[in-house]
Amino acid sequence: MPQILVIEDEPLAAEKLTGFIQRYQKDAEVVAVLTSVAEVLAFFEQDELPSLQLIFADIELRDGAVFKALAQLDLPCPVIFTTSYDSYGVQAFSHQAVGYLLKPFTYKVFSDTMEKLTQLKNKLLAQADIAPASAATTLAAAQSVPTTPQPGYRQRFLLKQGQGLQLLEAANISCIRAVKGILLAQDEKGQSLMLSENNVQQLAESLDPSRFFQLNRSDIIQINFIERLEPYGKENLAVYLRGQTEPLLSSKTRTALLRKWLNS
Repeated sequence: MPQILVIEDEPLAAEKLTGFIQRYQKDAEVVAVLTSVAEVLAFFEQDELPSLQLIFADIELRDGAVFKALAQLDLPCPVIFTTSYDSYGVQAFSHQAVGYLLKPFTYKVFSDTMEKLTQLKNKLLAQADIAPASAATTLAAAQSVPTTPQPGYRQRFLLKQGQGLQLLEAANISCIRAVKGILLAQDEKGQSLMLSENNVQQLAESLDPSRFFQLNRSDIIQINFIERLEPYGKENLAVYLRGQTEPLLSSKTRTALLRKWLNS
């Protein structure tokens, strides 16, 4: 069941959008309708978030622009912006936007946007390409972690590849990333493979915590593939993985936990 978040402070607009969502996909669940920047921040501070596949966000909310909230968050899925203004395009597409709907929009415009999103996902899967986050202490002891997983944790994934199936050992995964609402695992050969799971946090909890760490809302890394760490700003760390030229970044709320994990 697809789970969708709606950010909209106009009751009639929220009702109309919810109706469009359920008309387009009857089993879709609108998990919440948020009306302010404060509500958005509070929603994403929950210990256990819904497994979101998509966010619809109005831009001008009662206490400011939604960008105030989105700039502080590691979004787990793409965003379609719904607004009466046509001047926010550049800002919108810097916040994982895959659509920009100008109010008032019809169901036809809405459904066309959803179809384009589906096409984008299919194209992404066809390319199977992970794009690491941007940006730039040496880590030595990390490679000493054994490759044998602890009992009770996920050891392998069964993947659909064309007409057949493929086994991916957890020990061979360097990182797992949420890209446009899809979870992709990168193996030791640099291949990107789609996982059937769609919730980063739940997946991270199923993996051996002595080897895997959830770096932010979108990325999980394996300690055996870490080459080095570098400070990135005051509250973040850039993590360089073997086989990747660009680092992944820890979120502000996870940096201290990352340091503790590396020292444990």
